[in-house]
Amino acid sequence: MHTPVLLQETIDALVIKPGRKYIDCTFGSGGHSFEIARLGGDVLALDYDKTAVEKGKAEAKRRNILLVYGNYANIEKIAKVNNYIACAGILFDLGLSMEQLEGDRGFSYKKEDAFLDMRLSEEIDITAYDIVKSYSENELYEALVKGAEELNSWAIVQSIVRARRINPIKTVGDLNRIVKNGTSLSGQRLEKVLRKVYQALFICVNNEFENLKNGLNGAFKCLGSREIIAVISFHSGQERIIKRFAKDKRLKMKVIRKKGDEARKFERSATLRILKKI
Repeated sequence: MHTPVLLQETIDALVIKPGRKYIDCTFGSGGHSFEIARLGGDVLALDYDKTAVEKGKAEAKRRNILLVYGNYANIEKIAKVNNYIACAGILFDLGLSMEQLEGDRGFSYKKEDAFLDMRLSEEIDITAYDIVKSYSENELYEALVKGAEELNSWAIVQSIVRARRINPIKTVGDLNRIVKNGTSLSGQRLEKVLRKVYQALFICVNNEFENLKNGLNGAFKCLGSREIIAVISFHSGQERIIKRFAKDKRLKMKVIRKKGDEARKFERSATLRILKKI
């Protein structure tokens, strides 16, 4: 099992109390949920990816974790149905799992044969393929600026629009070549831009920012007094939403990052925010 980013820091922040209730809003490979359960916490875990739920359900059951399929935007409803109110802690890990990145749904620019799907759930109507095929120039630009904050966004959009007039943009490899042609970049500079483009498309396909707003507000209603929400983020847009939420709800916020040699590769872009009711 892949160890989640900032695992120990997150578990320490949640201060696991045996017999208390915790919600893991992003089960993934189960790392956070398994550790909370090992320390005696009662865990409700959810994931909007049916593959993750199916793969994890046997081990979750063995560890007495209640694992359900669902979007964390609906956390308040899911928590009430499963009697997980007045929780001691709630966790959001907003990154993708290694299984998702290494799969065939187009989440990573490194899987060139993968179809440009990028949906977490089959319930979602639109794919990344639909976006690059059908969005207008202005809609594509807005999606890239909002999700990628990339200086080359307009050049990339124009390259997409030109290319799709000739051939459909169906695969990761197709999109990679178009981004390269539009920016004239190579090597690590190109990889940095590709990461941003794929992140932007993922955010757009899965309505990530709106889901996060709804999820945080729902989580707040599920917390006990003076209890904790822990959020691991990887994107400045996510961070703005979290900071605005903390300000609006008057929560105490602590920020934890790993830097330098102590950070694994995937942890260098991760930020843990610990939000506490006061």
